[in-house]
Amino acid sequence: MRERGDTCAHCAGSLGKSPVLWEDGEGKVLRFCCPGCLSVYRVIHGAGLSAFYERREGWVPGPPEESDIPIRAFEKGLIRKGDRSEVTLAVGGIRCASCVWLIERFLSGIKGVISARMNFATQRLTLTFDEKVLSLEEVVESIRSLGYVPRPSRAGTGESVSSRERRDLLIRFGTSAFFTMQLMIVTAALYAGYFRGIEETYRGPFRVVALLLATPVLFYGGYPFLRGTLRSLSARALSMDVLIALGACAAYFYSLAMLFTGGEVYFDTAATIVTLILLGRYLESSARVKAEETLEHLTGLIPDTALRVKEGREEEVPLEEINPGDRIRVRAGERIPLDGTISDGSILVDQSHVTGEPLPLLKEAGDVVLGGSLATDGAATVVVTSPAEESTVSRIISLLERVKGEKSPIQRLADRVVGVFVPAVLALAAGTFF
Repeated sequence: MRERGDTCAHCAGSLGKSPVLWEDGEGKVLRFCCPGCLSVYRVIHGAGLSAFYERREGWVPGPPEESDIPIRAFEKGLIRKGDRSEVTLAVGGIRCASCVWLIERFLSGIKGVISARMNFATQRLTLTFDEKVLSLEEVVESIRSLGYVPRPSRAGTGESVSSRERRDLLIRFGTSAFFTMQLMIVTAALYAGYFRGIEETYRGPFRVVALLLATPVLFYGGYPFLRGTLRSLSARALSMDVLIALGACAAYFYSLAMLFTGGEVYFDTAATIVTLILLGRYLESSARVKAEETLEHLTGLIPDTALRVKEGREEEVPLEEINPGDRIRVRAGERIPLDGTISDGSILVDQSHVTGEPLPLLKEAGDVVLGGSLATDGAATVVVTSPAEESTVSRIISLLERVKGEKSPIQRLADRVVGVFVPAVLALAAGTFF
């Protein structure tokens, strides 16, 4: 038997002084930094998903997190629809896009799971399952067995992946745009020389300068496309990244060859392709971040506690303990935590987050108020009409998260078309070459 690697076989972290050893059944001894990593590895290996370790990129080394959140905290978010149950969970410990692949594949292979959709941007999992076959506790424990930390969906997950992606794209686009603008100045001289003539004393240095300016654009600015191309080819699939990388690399390397043969160079084409696609990706990422900020804003409108009125006394309790029919007290300057009907008192309510009305409305006994609304003046007692997970704002949040996690019909059509479009373009290009 032989040992493999100097880091933990699961988390890629430091092994420490006393690593945990395990034989994988193929004559190899794997070393782990802790029993937790070994346990997670055995679950992944046993499910036949060991490809996860080959797919992951940008993984942050370190052992899995631990969670002690009781199962009752998840039950409030469970929605039953006939013979199906649906729950949305925030999943902590997501380190790369392959984590999404692992979670969806693993959960989809569990008996009783109908669908599992993991949103990489918001790090939220929407799971539909049959409670007659699978319990919510088993669902939560299955996610924990992979080394991830499930939390009730109202829990925050820190800075979103989309925000980091947008920042990275902005830096790459800014760098590429700067070099491309300088490249265009040099290229304009070369094009002018093509039509009007240019001495080789100037033509040669201009071509070398064009090479130096285009190189960081292709290999730094275009790195996401080159990386996406390698992933697609390793998966034996053709994506739009393949077409983008092929076009930019063809122009670049053809021009590089022409430096030695005296032909025309097209470094500007390679740089322009990368820069314009980066601009499109950045605008797309900005729209995604704006949608996430809207979600965060709506989530922040719901307070964590409410002032429940019971037997003439007021007590502050967690929102999860409030049930329909309970009476809660709302005062000026506070957010109304749940949908309900005013039983006594009157308040001015700003409910622009739902209706868009710019001015506060006067609400009196018998009037309906919406969770998340701000009481700007007055005080009132509200009879709750729906639990937290079924309030108007919660339904809006759930709908937005579902829309973000699902592909639109045009996106699904594009995914089908790209499988034919890319090979067709490559075939036409090859035909033109021959």
